[in-house]
Amino acid sequence: MKKLKKWFRYPVSAVSLVILFIISFYSIYKGADYQHQLYAEEIAQTGSQFAYNTVFYVKGEGTEWETVFQSLPVCVSVENISAYIDGDRSTSTIQILLPSQEEPKYPMISGSMYDGNTDPIVILGQGLQSLTYKKNGVVYFDIEGEPYRVIGYVGSKESDFFDSRRIVYRNRMGVRLQKVYDMEKGTGLLLKLSSDTEDTDALLEDLLEQKSFQEMSGRIESSGDSILPGNVVVNTDEDEKRTYILLAFLFCMANAVIVSELWLYERQKEIVIRVENGFSHGQIYCIMYRDILRLSFLSSAFVFVLQVFFEMMVQGRIVSIGRLCWNLATMLFFTLLLAGVVLIYPMWYLSKKTPQELFSGKGEV
Repeated sequence: MKKLKKWFRYPVSAVSLVILFIISFYSIYKGADYQHQLYAEEIAQTGSQFAYNTVFYVKGEGTEWETVFQSLPVCVSVENISAYIDGDRSTSTIQILLPSQEEPKYPMISGSMYDGNTDPIVILGQGLQSLTYKKNGVVYFDIEGEPYRVIGYVGSKESDFFDSRRIVYRNRMGVRLQKVYDMEKGTGLLLKLSSDTEDTDALLEDLLEQKSFQEMSGRIESSGDSILPGNVVVNTDEDEKRTYILLAFLFCMANAVIVSELWLYERQKEIVIRVENGFSHGQIYCIMYRDILRLSFLSSAFVFVLQVFFEMMVQGRIVSIGRLCWNLATMLFFTLLLAGVVLIYPMWYLSKKTPQELFSGKGEV
């Protein structure tokens, strides 16, 4: 307690510094968190992506074209089916997996991607567990008012990239979702061919040249790379997060300049006394840096502990060790940096004034 009183012996400037440091460190924490999420999402996507991907629209009734695509040695999925999710009372995108010769690639955290039964099933992102319910010991998730048995969860400890996925098999859909699927055929289904071994672009080109396929009811509307709704990270989002980090850093620097003036004003007489007692500018800098560092460390520790507590206890998020270490290292770095930046102006100012000017009040900040 005595040490804290000593740290706050200039209460106005000390409290102002702590408040502004807390705001600054909160911005830094969120910025570091965003950067870690970007890195984690990149890693998560890398592990689930195929070497070859082709996206295109198919429009037409019937199932002949489905049979043709299912015969290809690739993974086939429909990416743009929108259905009503009873748990959150909203319409969301569902990925439909067609029976394929190549297995889909998802990071499973529990359960499996398929079973041998015939009832409607769904694989969910781990962030949707709160929308499920149990009945007779079995976990269900309602789509279009029909129960789907949950057989597995996909996700990553480091990223929320897969947390909102809803994956249903074409041959394991409920009656109502089947009707939605059939209606979407008339407006166009967004198909995705994926493979690690087969060139999907070449496969599609060969298929389009076949007369038997051209005579089918299914018709290719467009081909080429497309942005899949809810399934890719848009680059602009990454740019926005990096901009946020830069703005947070500049915000911290601006705060440091402002509060250093108030802090210096309250310490002028103390600095004069030290100078008159033979203290060099270097010694005074070390003493001032130590005092600022204490307040900086106190503020960063408060923000770090409070944010982690809020995420774990209030939001119920799982905070990974890797994310904690990254955020902690970033906070420590800026703790040392800000403490030094705050002293740039005071030390420049002191170098321009004599003790007599400071003591007489001519050295007003």
